[in-house]
Amino acid sequence: MDSTILLLPVIIPVFFALVIFLVPKSKAWIVMTAAVAGALLNFAVCLTLAGHDMTLSFPWIAIDTFRIDFLMKLYNFSSMMIFFLSCASLLVIVYAVSFMRGKENLKAFFAFLLLTAGLADGAILADHLILMFFFWESILITIFALTMTGSKDSYKISVKALVLNGTGDFCMILGIALAGLMMKGDLSLSSIQNSPIPLTDFAGIAAFILLTIGALARAGAFPFHTWITDAARESPLPFIAFLPVSAAKLLGVYFLARLTLDFFDFKPGTGMSVFLMSIGAVTILAAGFMALVQKDFKKLLAYGIVSQTGYIIIGLGTGVPAGFTGGLFHLLNIVLSGICLFMAAGSIEKQAGTVNLGDLGGLGKKMPLTFSCFILAACSAAGVPLFGGFFSRELVFEGTIETGNIIFYGAAALGAFLTAAYLLKALHSVFMGKENGNYSPVKEGIKDPGLAMTIPMVLAATLCLLFGVFNQLPLGGLVEPVLGARLEHSFAGFGQHYALMLATVILLVLAFLNHIYGVYKTGKASQSLDHIGGAPVLSGIYGLAEKNYFDPYTIGMSAVNIFAVAVSGIDRGIDWIYSKLLPGIFSLASLLVRKAHTGNYALYLAWSITGMAIIILYFIFH
Repeated sequence: MDSTILLLPVIIPVFFALVIFLVPKSKAWIVMTAAVAGALLNFAVCLTLAGHDMTLSFPWIAIDTFRIDFLMKLYNFSSMMIFFLSCASLLVIVYAVSFMRGKENLKAFFAFLLLTAGLADGAILADHLILMFFFWESILITIFALTMTGSKDSYKISVKALVLNGTGDFCMILGIALAGLMMKGDLSLSSIQNSPIPLTDFAGIAAFILLTIGALARAGAFPFHTWITDAARESPLPFIAFLPVSAAKLLGVYFLARLTLDFFDFKPGTGMSVFLMSIGAVTILAAGFMALVQKDFKKLLAYGIVSQTGYIIIGLGTGVPAGFTGGLFHLLNIVLSGICLFMAAGSIEKQAGTVNLGDLGGLGKKMPLTFSCFILAACSAAGVPLFGGFFSRELVFEGTIETGNIIFYGAAALGAFLTAAYLLKALHSVFMGKENGNYSPVKEGIKDPGLAMTIPMVLAATLCLLFGVFNQLPLGGLVEPVLGARLEHSFAGFGQHYALMLATVILLVLAFLNHIYGVYKTGKASQSLDHIGGAPVLSGIYGLAEKNYFDPYTIGMSAVNIFAVAVSGIDRGIDWIYSKLLPGIFSLASLLVRKAHTGNYALYLAWSITGMAIIILYFIFH
């Protein structure tokens, strides 16, 4: 197989994106046909590449003695990631064909979605840090553009996404510079993999932290996640299902996994291991607690997806095969369950015209297919036994126990309770109970959407179950080969840590009992967790969080405003000195001099004698 085929996962989506840009806005059917064709062809190419190893190299940048080659490499990890990304892209685009029909920004949405997919493929396949960063940074533009395809208020969220992701990218370029110094200018990823950078000195630790910040920002981890939850409210739902749930998360986790597995001498129990697991634990709990109190269906799911990212980070941070395998497997599971959950939310929004949990209810009878898909995806996300999310999370639990950091197991276990709690709240509020009717259904009445929206949803939901029952397929065929010789045995199957499994089941039961108590206390499923949100300490924290006091973007903008006011004050002060104070002093001096010149020669003679006396006295006593 010719190695130039590695260019196709980049060229195909970009080509069809350019075609869509050229199509007149009025020809929506051509736009949607081109989008589906591009996604389908890209999926076919990525499927063809699966299981192959190859490299591509040719001259790219040459300035005097400075030279960078265009390097691409396909191996088991990059092959898995581009294949999964192509699957996610195809599912979302097919779903969006129906969801986006009639939308004003349909053309821009499909074009930038394909463009993002192509650039993400390029970043994953790149075998040189500069080339990877070229694709990585280009995605920053498409993130901004895709976020803009939402409502009129999307501009503010686009700027927020640009700033938060740009901050991560700035840290990444600093990390690349440090890594280049340590590798003596050789930024080939294969070279770094052959000679991992040690984490024993300041430069190595600084490079790791800076590169990790870039990966975490793109993956949507705490504290870079706030644009995602804002975008969930204003942006088109397929955008959320594709970018923060799929493309950006796959790309960020891919790079983070390579940092811990290949590029640095990362070991369990070290400071950097604790650093990563701490970020994962905070992400799980911060986003999980915020999901509990949400009244907006999409925003609840957005916080939930952010929370699940914490499990991946903890798994990779353990540095042990069980945790690492669990982290990557959980990535695949949350992409599938996240896509399905958001598609279900999109179906509700399109049929009922609202995603306010308090206005919904009883839709399970009217939308049985959407209801079933939501249950399957929610079971996987909540870690119900036999579903994919259960097995991946158990491996993460096992990894935390193996490292001896029981506190991180405690955080992850609490997160499992929170996940089940907020998903039960959403499930009951939307699909069960009595129908409220506080919404504006479509003319033909509320029902399951058409095939274009249901087929991708059903496929994603089915995989959520199959990835659990037949977990040896994704584990043995996709995830475990990434570890190579580090993997001592396969983790496929039901598992052996029955005590951890029993603890998970107990947590699920407690979440169910908590939901029953909340519904009994308030009488409404949408308020079933208000007793947690209204707890003495938590209520104050929630109040501050709702005012964005913990949002790094808000904090940063406040700091910028304070700095701007201070600089403006200094500028005005300097301007006052030059425009008011100094001219005033000179005017006063001029006035005094004019008044002193009276034309009286006797007065002038007295001044002269006084001056001469002062000069003589100076020379006498000097």
